[in-house]
Amino acid sequence: MSFGFSVGDFLAVGKLIADITNRLSEASGSKSQYQELLRELESLNNALKHLDKLPTNVASTNLESIKYAALSCQRPLEQFLDKIRKYDIALGIWGKANPIKNTADKLRWAFIEKDEIKKLQSYLNIHIGTINILLAEHGLEIMNLTSEKGELDQLHIRERLENTKSLMQWIKDSLIAQTAAVQKNSSMLTELFRMVSGELGSSLQSLREMVAKVCVSTQQIYVIVLEIRGSLATPNAKWTFFQTPLIVEDALGFKFPVPSEYDYELLNAIIKHRFLKGPGSSEVQTDDYELFNAKNSQAIISENVRLLPGTSIIMAILLNKPASKVYTDETCPMPRCGSTLTTATPGGGRNCKKCNVWFDNSKKKRKLNSFLFDTDLADGDSSKYLSQSKNPEVSDFKDNLDCFKNVKLVEYPIAIPTLDSHTVDKKSITFNDAIAYKDRPEVYRQFLETLQSYQRESTPIREVYDRVTRLLVATPDLIKDFDTYLPESATQANDERRKRARYDTANDEDWNIK
Repeated sequence: MSFGFSVGDFLAVGKLIADITNRLSEASGSKSQYQELLRELESLNNALKHLDKLPTNVASTNLESIKYAALSCQRPLEQFLDKIRKYDIALGIWGKANPIKNTADKLRWAFIEKDEIKKLQSYLNIHIGTINILLAEHGLEIMNLTSEKGELDQLHIRERLENTKSLMQWIKDSLIAQTAAVQKNSSMLTELFRMVSGELGSSLQSLREMVAKVCVSTQQIYVIVLEIRGSLATPNAKWTFFQTPLIVEDALGFKFPVPSEYDYELLNAIIKHRFLKGPGSSEVQTDDYELFNAKNSQAIISENVRLLPGTSIIMAILLNKPASKVYTDETCPMPRCGSTLTTATPGGGRNCKKCNVWFDNSKKKRKLNSFLFDTDLADGDSSKYLSQSKNPEVSDFKDNLDCFKNVKLVEYPIAIPTLDSHTVDKKSITFNDAIAYKDRPEVYRQFLETLQSYQRESTPIREVYDRVTRLLVATPDLIKDFDTYLPESATQANDERRKRARYDTANDEDWNIK
């Protein structure tokens, strides 16, 4: 049962005991009469101080009873203090009252209050004894709790010792097992090292013997090679280059050496032989190409130029300059490209960054038949007319353009005759009069209509070439007229006619053989 005691209660009782003790000590003649009462009060005060210092966290059943018994003496002590307070003037040290009144108070104190003092003394003796007994019981209880706690701690310590002992035993057993495993591994490693050392030693010995044999064989081979080299005859340098050859890059971008002893005619013959067929063959056969120094594109190589050893020469196919209004000298002339991303090269001309074609302007003039089939194909019907051509030497010009790496552009100033007297000059009139009154005026009119149609860009160039070729080859009398006024074109037409005849004869022979 809890009574709700606090530290303030003990302080109040202690203060009350101190007041009573002081008053009894100050009273005259109280030392001999009330010495025992003072001792009892001192004992009670000490007991209360001890109770105040007891720990409150200890689980004890007597602690509340002890505190209740100690504080139950507060009321009797207050009553006794009230009774002796009225004797302060008479019995006190500093008393200044009437002597007669002081004497009466002393007599009253000596005879009347003496029983009260004895009664209080008896009460205090019993009360202090009760407190001491309760304190003793509390001490025994604390000792019992301490003993039980000590036994419990001892049990826990014993359990921990047992666990530690078992753990140490397990560690000992594990250590023994690990020691045995280490010893076993050590013996295995020793045996393995012995085996590896033996096998490796034998392998090294075999390798050493093999290397020695290889060295002997290599030395023998070296001796044989030296003997073979000594027995070889001196190489014949008759057909080797004695000086730096010419480096020629053709129109397709292929580079090849040419002996510097060769002149222009031999170089030209080599180029024509390389272009007997394939891309660029028709242009080479009609002499529509140029050779120039790689360091200067305007330095044209001709029969009058002496070729020095080590000279770099570039071959370029001659093409007609595009007639488009948007074309400039910095625009790529290839129909498949037309890019404006071009850069100037150190030797002259420009190089297209997109198709990697080198191009420049040329002052050389092209021939008529070259003009007729050297133009971009923009019409899908051109392949139809190309397939109708009977000339096997004429290849697809669009494919040829895709193969060219170096080209030069020329302007072909062709004047197409017209029947308008206001727009033609005297030569045109003479030309027209001379041709129009021959035996084949309708053929000539077809020729004029074909060229005029091309000039208006209404007819594909392949169709124009096919028509003109058929007209010139099929009309020998018209070729003679061209021989008078256009000798170059007449010669080319005759060559074309002879090629056609040879080609037709070869086809007939092949057909007869089959």
